[in-house]
Amino acid sequence: MKAYPTSELLELSLGFEKNAQAIYADWARKFSGLPDVAAFWQEYSTDEAIHARLLEKLHDILSPDELVGLIESELVGDTRRMLAFLQKENAIQDLQQAYEYANMLEHSELNPLIELLLGHFEPDEKARNDLHGRLAEHINKLIYNFPERYSSPELRREIKV
Repeated sequence: MKAYPTSELLELSLGFEKNAQAIYADWARKFSGLPDVAAFWQEYSTDEAIHARLLEKLHDILSPDELVGLIESELVGDTRRMLAFLQKENAIQDLQQAYEYANMLEHSELNPLIELLLGHFEPDEKARNDLHGRLAEHINKLIYNFPERYSSPELRREIKV
C-alpha cells in the first residue's frame, strides 16, 4: 500500500466535495421547474458544502508536521479518477441520469477516504461516530428522501433537463 502526505489527501477530498457541491447546485437549477426535486438537489449541495468545511477545518487544525505526515491508503487512485470524472462536463439529460450519477458519486471511494482522514486525526470517538453518522445519513437521503413521486426509474427518465 502506498503512503501519501496528509495535505494531498485533504486536497483531493476537498476538491471532490467542492465539485460535487457545484454539480448538485447545477442540478437544482436545471430541475427548478420541479420544486421538490430542486430542493432535494440544493440540500445535497449544501451537505457537500458542509463536508468541505469539515475538511477545511481539519486542515486548519493540523500542524505542519501532520500535514506532511504520510498516511497509507489504497483509495487514492480511484478517488483521483472519480475527481477527474467530476471535473468533466456533466451532460445529464434526465432525472434518472442525475440520480444514477449521484448514486455513483456517493458510493465512490471518497467517503472511506474522508473517514480514514478523520479517523487518523480525530481522537474523540464520539466525534468520529457523529461524522460517520452524518456521512451515512447523507448517502441515505438519496435512497429514502428523494421525492417519492419520482421513486421509479421509469418516472425519472421522463423528466428531461
